[in-house]
Order: sequence, then C-alpha cells, then structure tokens
Amino acid sequence: MFLKLLLAKISEQKCNGCGKCIQICPHKAIRTRKTSMH
Repeated sequence: MFLKLLLAKISEQKCNGCGKCIQICPHKAIRTRKTSMH
C-alpha cells in the first residue's frame, strides 16, 4: 500500500484571516497560528 501525503500551503499575502478555509477543509487539517499584526 502506498500513501501519498499532500501538504496544502496558504498564501500569507492573500490570507485575510477570515477562517473560511478552516471551515471548509474536509479533513480539519488547517489551524491558525497566533501572529502579531504590528
């Protein structure tokens, strides 16, 4: 059996922090990380 792992990357330049990607991810694999906006 072979398992191909996929890694999705979110563009930090395009991300506005809305969280829609977290809501629609079927595998619940996306998490936010705390960063400062300053």
